[in-house]
Formats: sequence, C-alpha cells, structure tokens
Amino acid sequence: MLAAGVLLPSVRAQVEEQPKNTFRLTALSGSFDGWKCSGYSSSDSFQPIIAQRYISGPYPLEDRRMVFFKQDEATGEKATQTIATVPAGIRQPLIVLCQLPQRLEDGTVLPYTALVLDDSLKSTPLNSIRIVNMSRYPTMMAFGGQTPAELAPGQSTLVSHPPLEKDMSAVMQLAVSAPGGEWKKKKGELFLRKNGRHYVLLNLDPFSDDTIPSSNQLITISDLRRLPPVLIEQP
Repeated sequence: MLAAGVLLPSVRAQVEEQPKNTFRLTALSGSFDGWKCSGYSSSDSFQPIIAQRYISGPYPLEDRRMVFFKQDEATGEKATQTIATVPAGIRQPLIVLCQLPQRLEDGTVLPYTALVLDDSLKSTPLNSIRIVNMSRYPTMMAFGGQTPAELAPGQSTLVSHPPLEKDMSAVMQLAVSAPGGEWKKKKGELFLRKNGRHYVLLNLDPFSDDTIPSSNQLITISDLRRLPPVLIEQP
C-alpha cells in the first residue's frame, strides 16, 4: 500500500513530462530594443525576436504573464513591466504588440498595448482565417457572396477555406460604423499563403473616406504549416 503523496514511477514520469506554459509573439510596429523577457523563474531571462508581422517563439510563460525588464548597466537594477496577462481560458497564446498607449493601474503609461489571441489549432485550424476587430467601432466583413458578419470591438470570427494549391489574393468586403450610425464601405485585399493559416486584424478608420484600407488598418499575419510542436502536441 502506497503512502499518501507517493506517486508511482509511471505517474511521476507523466507529471514531469507535462509541458510548461509557452507563448508566441509578434508585433505590428515599433521595437523593444534593450528589453528582455522573464522566463520560468526570476533567474531566467531571454531576448525574444520581436519583428513586424512575424511570429516568433514559443517562449516560456511564467504565471500567465509576459514580463519585460530592462537592466541598468551601472546599478544592476531592473525596471519590470507586465506587458500582457493571458486569460485563464487560453492555453496557447499569441501575444500581439500594438503601438497604442496603455495606461496601467498605477498610472504608468506604456507605449504599447498587447492583444492576446488563442493560438491553438482548435481555435484557428490550418486553412482558415481568424479575423479580429481591433478598432473601437463595429465592423462588418464578408468574402465573395457570403453573408456579412458584424464584429463588435474586440470580437473575432473564423473563416475556413479549401486547401490552396498556391499562394493567392482574396478580396474582402468591409464596412465600419461611423459615429451617427452611417456605415462606410471599404474593400481590402489579402495575400493568402498555401499550407497555412492566417490572422487578419482590422483597425478601420470610420472618419476616413478612403475605400481601400491602409496596411495599418488591414493587417495580415501568415502562419505556415511548419508550426512549432507545442501547437500540434496539445489539442
């Protein structure tokens, strides 16, 4: 009979093999020169690759927070900032750094806001497009003759498509709700890569009369089939 708290070797091995929390990272613009990330312990640190519209990682995620720190070379003191907190329901986060000011509870203003997306294959399978409304205004979108889907601020939707034989362009019909209730129609073009999946971030400007969104208002991030094992091994 086993004493309380004693694990069989097979059970102990399974516990030890449990993968630690990780995240992947991308940015829409800007840089974090000189900043590092905290790892699984206070003594761990690493320099993440932060490039525009390029997904890097996976990186270790401690206590469901992504913490940046900058160390003063003269004094050795660290200035730390929690850039993103991952909601409990997201096991495999993609953290998107956006160049929008963020005011913290202590009054500190950061030059970036972090958008946390569910990066799992269950949420965004291969041959699909996860469309996220990043703006403060309701947005409508549709491909081809599809029925338009309205997205509230912060809301997302998934559009699936057949496997592509080659890279191709796709036209998206868009509209954004301007103050006063008027819907301003726009049209955007996406470049889709074969054997992959895509994140499309919408930040449409309701005050602009331009019918074609700029590259900062219609942002496509491609994620190709050669995904990190952490995404494939954790359904």
